[in-house]
Amino acid sequence: MKIRLLLLTLAFSILGVFAQAHPVNGLLGYWQTEQPLYNNGVQFNLEYNFYQNQAELVVHCYFPDGAYLESSAASYASYDYQQIYVHNTQRRVSQDPYRFCEASIYAGTWYAQFDYYGRMILTVPTPYNTQFVLVRNYR
Repeated sequence: MKIRLLLLTLAFSILGVFAQAHPVNGLLGYWQTEQPLYNNGVQFNLEYNFYQNQAELVVHCYFPDGAYLESSAASYASYDYQQIYVHNTQRRVSQDPYRFCEASIYAGTWYAQFDYYGRMILTVPTPYNTQFVLVRNYR
């Protein structure tokens, strides 16, 4: 009886490994916003890095006076085709005496779509239901 139970447990464990969801082809890797974002004269360039078990956001902040700051935040993530499940909220701030640059990743289900030009349209529902047009970043 114990051996049968052990074999059943092993069989279901193996099936679970084969049944794990995977991201759509081409999603993993480095992406950046196609166009910079602007707010109050500050230019923001965003990079999204999607790894097998992690999503990372790197924010490059260019200030009108020429100053530059960079901040990044990462979260555990899993994937089911075009859905990106971000499991925890992370916020990181870099600053100098006069300004700051913040990178925030919010837990939730993100959605990635691809257009005919190879761009990713990333929908991030939290906190502002925002869409970003991303292009490959071939570091």
